[in-house]
Amino acid sequence: MVVKQNDLRIGKITLSQYQEKKPPTQQQQTHDNIVLATEMIEEEGSPRFDSKWFSIAMSNAATFDQVKKLFQIAHDAKLVNSFVISSYLHSLSSKKAPGEALSEWKRLESEGFSIDDDIRSGLISAHARNRDMESALNLLGETKKVSMRAHKNIITSYFDKGEMIKGFEYAKSLEQLGALSVPIYGAIIRGYRMSGNVQKAQETFDSIKTKGIRPDMVCHQELIIAYGHAGRDIAEMMRRLQMMKDDGFQPDHVVYNQMMKFMIDSKEYENAVMIMDMMSREKVTPIDPRHVGTLATYYAKKEMARVQKGKLFFLLDSAKRGGVDVKQFEYLTTPHYGFMADEYYFRHHPSFGYPDMYRRPYQNRSVVE
Repeated sequence: MVVKQNDLRIGKITLSQYQEKKPPTQQQQTHDNIVLATEMIEEEGSPRFDSKWFSIAMSNAATFDQVKKLFQIAHDAKLVNSFVISSYLHSLSSKKAPGEALSEWKRLESEGFSIDDDIRSGLISAHARNRDMESALNLLGETKKVSMRAHKNIITSYFDKGEMIKGFEYAKSLEQLGALSVPIYGAIIRGYRMSGNVQKAQETFDSIKTKGIRPDMVCHQELIIAYGHAGRDIAEMMRRLQMMKDDGFQPDHVVYNQMMKFMIDSKEYENAVMIMDMMSREKVTPIDPRHVGTLATYYAKKEMARVQKGKLFFLLDSAKRGGVDVKQFEYLTTPHYGFMADEYYFRHHPSFGYPDMYRRPYQNRSVVE
């Protein structure tokens, strides 16, 4: 099988194969890479792939067996280094095979491969992200120098599992060791946000600045969302958003979409449209189309009542500039739109995730197209 080097793609099949059939699934892509690498090794005696290729291919692998096959090919070709080992163990952990990752770790050590603290910390992080806290803590005891990222993932995993006390106790132990860092503070603010304790979240944020440490983007975002959860304090959210920008951070789509949700829930539609327009002007994507649908339906009703004239078109224009396919909402701009708009919307756009309770009243009615 003759393939030019520039025709190879990481995580994808070759260009010639792509042109011959429909775009493949991730599993098909990785399978083709394995077949391609194997054939080139068999034909030429050594692959034209380097260690980095195998590392990325394992990260993109769709199944546990594909990860092991790719590592075996790299091993046979003597391309295994710390980067490949790290990707291999992380990939096994991400495929929810913590026991396999641990046994492979021991096997590679027995074969003379070096498993340094960076690899160990990465594996701790992978187990923590999978909420396998038992394995993460066991690895923690065997690692001399643990990265701040691993500590942060352990704290975050405790919070995500609802074990708030354990998360805060772990953070407290780091504080006693003088090992707190900005990512750890961000995880702590997240914990207070999830607990609904906006005051403690604010105090933690303020303590960072008091110590002369510059909060990162995550600290700002978690605090903004905390104010949204705690009583939908729109004015404070907007003030915090401006502070975030003043500190040199560009808000991402997560915080903007969360703010829009809080504003819609509080019936602050004008502010929600303002946030959407802000996203489109700052080229922050994606805009959540569910918010577009809710706002478009609201303003279409106001338009029919001759109130807020032009708001609907401004909204759809902002959404379009923000990358949203607004064709699904064009029916709201037609003269036929009236009280049947909700019926059309809920009957024809069930994928937007609205509960069935909103659709049932319209099941037996005709729809104005």
